[in-house]
Amino acid sequence: MAKTISTHNGSVARREHNIRNPKVVDKQDHIDKSLSDGNETLIDEHPRLAYKRIFGPALDEYNARQTRPERRIKDYYSHIDADQKKHPVYEMIVQVGDRNNTGINAPVERAVIKEFIHGWTERNPNLELIGAYIHADERDGTLHAHLDYIPVAHGYKNGLHTQNGLVKALGEQGIDTMKRDGVTAQIRWEARENKVLEDICNVHGIEVEHPKRERKHLATPEYKEVMAEVESLRVTRDTLKNDVNMFRERAEDVSRVIEADKKDMESLRKERGELKNEIKALNSRLLNEREILLLKGKKTLTGALKGVKYEDYEAALRTAAQAGRYKAERDREARRADAAERRAVEAEKKAEEAANESPSMMLQIEHRNLQYQLARMKGRLKKLLDVVPEQFGAIKNAIGNILRDREPFRQDHMKGRGHELER
Repeated sequence: MAKTISTHNGSVARREHNIRNPKVVDKQDHIDKSLSDGNETLIDEHPRLAYKRIFGPALDEYNARQTRPERRIKDYYSHIDADQKKHPVYEMIVQVGDRNNTGINAPVERAVIKEFIHGWTERNPNLELIGAYIHADERDGTLHAHLDYIPVAHGYKNGLHTQNGLVKALGEQGIDTMKRDGVTAQIRWEARENKVLEDICNVHGIEVEHPKRERKHLATPEYKEVMAEVESLRVTRDTLKNDVNMFRERAEDVSRVIEADKKDMESLRKERGELKNEIKALNSRLLNEREILLLKGKKTLTGALKGVKYEDYEAALRTAAQAGRYKAERDREARRADAAERRAVEAEKKAEEAANESPSMMLQIEHRNLQYQLARMKGRLKKLLDVVPEQFGAIKNAIGNILRDREPFRQDHMKGRGHELER
């Protein structure tokens, strides 16, 4: 008697059902526990453990290359499980005959199925078999097997170099991956596996029947409508792929801008520190207005100052007053620069946390603000260096003479009027 065969492939593997977990099968009325002795488990590996074994090295290598923590993948199984287009584990159900001509007590068919399973790895080196279960406990059913496998493909340039990829895995096994006339790589592979099962059946004396199937033909308007929809979906897919590539390139550009901005801000911070030191050194050379007033001392009988020309003294006083104004302006600019730097640091932190849109926009704004503040500080310093030395040089010697000649008077005057001057 001729029998049909099937190698039905699916994208959902139900391990708890396959290992006959009581929590699951107790709710399934078609399973008869009294027949469980006829079941066989040839291979059983937990999917998560299989993922660590198969993809662990590739995952470690990928994560080691990532400079940003959010791009690292903690668990590759969960990563694939969340993918809308991929499945962690696939399953093929293998069966010879039906309940009318085979049933569950079928030793020859069991031998055929076992031989098919034993040759799996040799035929499918890229489809890692992690589960092989033969069931004969479904009343009014037929002996069959569940084969759970993980597609393993290599040579990826993006992401892990070894990934879960069914079509690419089939291509590595020599299956044509080009879709022609609705025939995909998966359909070609299933046909090949079905042929292998048929050959094994023939060796064991089982004649295989191929029932004829009617092919549904679409009328011309229906065909055109379907093809238009297919084309629309293809265009949508291509658009989405372009968008993904565009955003990926944009993210890479933003990352480069952030790194450049960080280097520029570090340079500006260094320059700002040097500028502060330069201003501090200049301040140590200047006499303020109060100190010059204390040098005045007593006038001579002619109304002049002893030890210095009166006009030099007045010039020094004006210089000190002007320097004081510039000092106040410099202090204000320094405070603004400090605030700008704090904002730049905060913006830099925010830019590090952002991953998608335009994380460097705020950073660039604060970067420009810091540059502006430093430019203003440079301008103020230049004015001090241009104005003060010009006047300061003319009276430098006179001030020195005053300091030497009037020091005793200065100390007495400080004791007598120091508090008043403080006010």
